[in-house]
Amino acid sequence: MKIGIDSHCLEGNRTGVGRYLSAILNEWKAEKSDHEFLLYFKNEIPKDFSFTEKGFASKLLPKVFGRNSTALFMHKALPDAVLTDRPDIMFFPEYIAPLTLTKPFVLTLHDIVYAARPELHFWPSPLDHILLTQVSKLSAKKASAILTPSEFVKKEIMRIWKVKENKIFVTREAAGEEFKPVKEQEKQQELRLRYDIEDKFFFFVGSAFKRRHVRECMEAFMNIAVQHKNYQFLIAGSDRYGSHNELSGLAQSLNKALKRNAFIRKDFIENKDLPGLYSSAHATIWLSEYEGFGLPPLESLACGTPVITNKAASLPEVVGDCAIFVEDITDIRSIYNAMQKTINDNEKMSELNSCSVTQAEKFSWKDCAAQTLDILIGSSKL
Repeated sequence: MKIGIDSHCLEGNRTGVGRYLSAILNEWKAEKSDHEFLLYFKNEIPKDFSFTEKGFASKLLPKVFGRNSTALFMHKALPDAVLTDRPDIMFFPEYIAPLTLTKPFVLTLHDIVYAARPELHFWPSPLDHILLTQVSKLSAKKASAILTPSEFVKKEIMRIWKVKENKIFVTREAAGEEFKPVKEQEKQQELRLRYDIEDKFFFFVGSAFKRRHVRECMEAFMNIAVQHKNYQFLIAGSDRYGSHNELSGLAQSLNKALKRNAFIRKDFIENKDLPGLYSSAHATIWLSEYEGFGLPPLESLACGTPVITNKAASLPEVVGDCAIFVEDITDIRSIYNAMQKTINDNEKMSELNSCSVTQAEKFSWKDCAAQTLDILIGSSKL
């Protein structure tokens, strides 16, 4: 069977959806199945997906009207390529599919915050508000099957878009095999030097949307930094607060007030550095009002590092009971208390250290990839 895959999320700095598709493809490569996988790209074919393996091929599609437009790639270049290459089924891992597509397809919806809680979503432009919400909904209605990473997202799709339950499948994401405790002191020391880490540190990684309350976490940590001068806070990920470099500006002003480099701000961290940083961190803090899954908390647990989070949306499915929970993530004092608990409560930290890896092991990319392939095969026969 020939499976076509929209793979443009693998281009550039790989975050969220790109890491999801990369993990699934790597599992499929390892299985050496008899199926044929054809990956479609928009701007470039990444080096790690310039295939030599049998059964895999990558194709860079021509620019429509010479324009570097994602909309034209999705709704013109991809359908044209599908007509030429004639895959048996298409896989769209990132919320939308071409509206003119006549082939059956499977769609992944990682969350539908843009439909359920649009005030929490980061909108690059007013046009995105219309295109994403409407095209995603139409794609979901038209899809042969929908994949979601959590029961929470499945229920949201059924509640808001009235999609039938038998069409939605939960394929839980996972922490990759590279996410495990890094104990080599040389590796940890090299990362500390590169990221300006002096001693103990709290860690946030991911796109910094307002719904993740990173600003409140920084303000809460300010109180920790005053009391505990050997602690820092590494905040890594693109700033999605709307105004340019808001979090970097806040970090600079707080560091100036403290007269030390307590806040470390990075726009991006390479995947290869993440296991070492998780392992070195005192704790990972990851709060959210609305989340479809939340890989960073799970990756942190896989590396043996305690997590501070909250019980909203899908997060309890991910961390189970193995976390320190913040009751009110809008309240700086509540966040501060949770951070302080990781410093003062040795018994709780020992408990979290014991359960973290076990909780992460409940999730598997191998299972996710196998489930996804089975659904693609089944959907091609509908």
